[in-house]
Amino acid sequence: MKFTRIATAITIGAVAMLTPVVATAADMVITSEIAGTHWKARQMDTLAADITKRTNGRINAKVFHASTLYKDKDALAALSTGAVHMVWPVSNYLENVNPAYGIISLPFSVKDSMMQNDEFRAGLTSLMSSLVEDKGLKVLGIARTSEGIFLSKTPIAVVADMKGKKIRIPSGRVLQNLMTRYGANPVAMATTEIATAFAQGAIDVVYTSPGGWEMVGTMAKHATTVPGMQIFTYAVVVHKNWLAGLSAADRDAVLAATADAMKKQWPEAMAEDIKALENMVGKGGISTRLNGKSVEEFEKLAAEVSDDFRKKYPNVSAKYDALKAKLPK
Repeated sequence: MKFTRIATAITIGAVAMLTPVVATAADMVITSEIAGTHWKARQMDTLAADITKRTNGRINAKVFHASTLYKDKDALAALSTGAVHMVWPVSNYLENVNPAYGIISLPFSVKDSMMQNDEFRAGLTSLMSSLVEDKGLKVLGIARTSEGIFLSKTPIAVVADMKGKKIRIPSGRVLQNLMTRYGANPVAMATTEIATAFAQGAIDVVYTSPGGWEMVGTMAKHATTVPGMQIFTYAVVVHKNWLAGLSAADRDAVLAATADAMKKQWPEAMAEDIKALENMVGKGGISTRLNGKSVEEFEKLAAEVSDDFRKKYPNVSAKYDALKAKLPK
């Protein structure tokens, strides 16, 4: 009887050794507070599919849209727990991690032409990542959100039209200082909350994207663009330890897929701005791009905000300027 048990155990062990081990895919959770119908959501879905394909399914990347898991700000915190592996928050949120991150949000600074230069975009991504890596985060890419627009019930033609208005901003000290300099009262608010807040009169003006205008609707009759003032960006963020823990092949796949996605998404995002504005004008909205002295007035006050920032953070400002100096003239 004893022999039989030993023989049976040996037989089972031998079978187990001969049975091939089937590798299971590791889930990669990507979250967003944007609705699944938004173009950003489509771009995130495309990136997730590309990561899964490039890793031959070893990483199963899944995107959870519309805050079904977290809002972007909360997802940043969740990266350290392993509950989330990638999030695309607006760059302003990362000023809460390191105020120097505001360099990318300075007014009249980032231009579409700059960010479509591969060398500059890669250099800026590396610079921005260096500002948060001591907190365990890593920035893999910088994506275009939109050109900022002011939404309001009455026209905004000059800076004086901003005075005393409660204005929604995404987040960040730079934008807070800028809107305060314009005479407005900034209120940080997630994209998902702006339509309700505007309808209820909790805010008078919304600083957002053309896509945000589609969410608010024509109860915000006027959309005003100050040309060149603000190109909003997303930071594509992962946790540094999660990335380092991947195999070299999978890590390279994630990095390459993200870099390719950033290159493709910039012109797509520009086209989406135009499409959204045209859509809202077709529904009765009024879109205005300021020019001349009106823009100069916004620029003058914005320069004061930029100067204040540069005095506080001279090192990152110098590195940013060095990147810009390498751009083709």
